[in-house]
Amino acid sequence: MMNRRSPETGSAGPTTSDEEGEEEDEQGQEYGGGGKERRRAMEVEVEEELEEEEEEVEGGEGETPVTVYVDCEPRVFQYILSLLRYHSVQALPKMTQKEVFSLKKEADFYAIDLEDTPFSTLAGDFGFSSSPLSNDHDSTSSSSSSSSSSSPSSSSRFADPTLLVTVRDVAEGFCCENCRGRAWGVSFYLRYAFCVQCSSEPRDAGVVGNVLVGALRASSQIQAHHLRMEAYSKDEPVTIAELGLPVFRLDEFAATYEPTMLVTVSVTGCYCKCLAPDPRWCVSLHYRHVVCVSCKKKLDHPRMLAAVFLAAASNAKHTPRIHLESYGAKQQ
Repeated sequence: MMNRRSPETGSAGPTTSDEEGEEEDEQGQEYGGGGKERRRAMEVEVEEELEEEEEEVEGGEGETPVTVYVDCEPRVFQYILSLLRYHSVQALPKMTQKEVFSLKKEADFYAIDLEDTPFSTLAGDFGFSSSPLSNDHDSTSSSSSSSSSSSPSSSSRFADPTLLVTVRDVAEGFCCENCRGRAWGVSFYLRYAFCVQCSSEPRDAGVVGNVLVGALRASSQIQAHHLRMEAYSKDEPVTIAELGLPVFRLDEFAATYEPTMLVTVSVTGCYCKCLAPDPRWCVSLHYRHVVCVSCKKKLDHPRMLAAVFLAAASNAKHTPRIHLESYGAKQQ
């Protein structure tokens, strides 16, 4: 073996090529040959290992069976499987309200968003309202009798589904947590409040209590709502303050200028995440706000919002009669 002298120390040492050669010879002896034989032997060994793995995958040899356990409610989970398999609520049998509730909770547990699945658009087949712009009061004929002109009582305001009270200029600590707005819309009938600026719902119980107390003091709004609904029921002129003009009937146009009025409707294909068997929506056309009557959660789906607003505008003409019926009076 040839040596070269180090220019710094003058001592002799093996060259780099000699070192590599010795290493290849030593490793090659393991495979019974030199460097080339060693590399070839390693390639053959790797190829054989790959072939063995492919044979195991193809033949199923060497695979360990995996057992998966699904923690579920079997009676309810079968409905989940039917929905995922057929993508239609038509695959489900008739269900009670309790069963629908269990189905919704089971779907939430498995992170299945019912709103984004194809079968959700067929909610009208799931025991929902069949009329595209239906209202429970549309087909009800009112008997003739004199309407009540007395002031609303405390019990009447809580039974009135058409009343919306606006509480303004609340204290700083009771502002909307989202937009810092200081005005809330309150429905005694629904026990519900929302910010009239951004439609957010109060998350703090203290805010809710303060707003409800403030709404109880708004006797002037309650009385004004009662008188306006009476006038609409008699086709008497009602002045719209924002326009400075009188109107003689509550149509789609006038309804949008009534801040104290709520309209309740049911619309085919408009469903709620709570999967209520009879979804009804309480609508403020003035504040552009929609809430589910069952779960008290606002609706924010763009397509359904448009359908619900149109239904509410179409059915607003029934609001005066519904208001008077909640007071035990009938439309004249």
